[in-house]
Amino acid sequence: MTKVEKVILSGNSPFPWKMEGWRVSEIETKSMGKGNPSKIIEITKIYPVIKWHSGKNRYICLRCADQFKKIGREEEVAGYAISPGDS
Repeated sequence: MTKVEKVILSGNSPFPWKMEGWRVSEIETKSMGKGNPSKIIEITKIYPVIKWHSGKNRYICLRCADQFKKIGREEEVAGYAISPGDS
């Protein structure tokens, strides 16, 4: 972790509320360089992802690679390293 930010959320509906916490906003590894944590939100699950600043290494999860293959676009993932993840 190279950067951490304090986050304060608040609202007034249906009653006044406030929540404070910390979030990791940047990470760095030797092989991939710097990146920002993010997520892909689907109907039943949230998938954590990292948006890497450098495009030197290209990774895709197995679930996403399988979806590309199902719709006949397997040539688009040919240059990617596929990580197993939790499909």
